[in-house]
Amino acid sequence: FSFRAAQATRHPNTTAVLEDLTFDVTLRDGAGNTSTIRIGAYGGGIEEPYQRTGCGTGAGWANEFETVMIRLEDFLADGSGVDLSDVEAVRFEFGGAHGSALGRLALDEIQFTVD
Repeated sequence: FSFRAAQATRHPNTTAVLEDLTFDVTLRDGAGNTSTIRIGAYGGGIEEPYQRTGCGTGAGWANEFETVMIRLEDFLADGSGVDLSDVEAVRFEFGGAHGSALGRLALDEIQFTVD
């Protein structure tokens, strides 16, 4: 399972923290079983934007997408019993109970890849 994410530039929720953001990814199967992984378990989180100067006034930023890859088998590690052949939903969970309390993210290229 993979997706790309970037912290949204110039947003007050990004500038208020300026650190890596973490959140949870939950898979749910057709029987309602779930398994959750916090992306911080893979070393950090979504990087804060790098502030650049020299082009116009103030600090200009660029969204820098990074790819997060989670092995589907990792969703089985907690003994959840989730059926990976019957995944019904993917849920991204944000906020203090699920990682970083504050932030603004952009997500794209959410995909499952099977060998």
